[in-house]
Amino acid sequence: MRRTLLATLVLGLLSACSFTVTVPLPDQEIPLNAPNTAGKVVYPKAGLSFERPPVQVQKVLLGGEAELSPFAPVSLDLYVRLEGNFEVAGCTPLGDLYYVCDVGQKDTYLGRIDLMAASSAPFTLGQQGGEALAQGVNNGRFWLGAKVGGVGSVGATLRLRNLKATATAGL
Repeated sequence: MRRTLLATLVLGLLSACSFTVTVPLPDQEIPLNAPNTAGKVVYPKAGLSFERPPVQVQKVLLGGEAELSPFAPVSLDLYVRLEGNFEVAGCTPLGDLYYVCDVGQKDTYLGRIDLMAASSAPFTLGQQGGEALAQGVNNGRFWLGAKVGGVGSVGATLRLRNLKATATAGL
């Protein structure tokens, strides 16, 4: 009885050592309208830069509002990269501000945003790839890219607004 009570008390105290930190992130715009984007991830050349949280985080969920303009019914796969060395990774420049990349080892899949019925939708991703997001949040920088689900491309621009990283810190 005493051991069970002690174990419950210790577990309760350890769980109380975890807390949530919200990190606001800058909005991002990703063009998905170039013909060579079909089946590839489009990344902005400049990554998301932001103030690092005051503590190291272990797990991160990324949330915000996705908007596709003009509207096209699609699903979008989001990826994160921790490094911006796109030339070395074999990516192709798309104008001066973006790169188009095959999915590779440096790309971590975050999840899918469904815009099949409306031009905008709230999203929360990171159940997959949350560790890579945590590393990016701890560094104060990462690159967020999008790929049209399936093999097609769309004549539209993806805007990610009100982005925030909800991070768990502690044990």
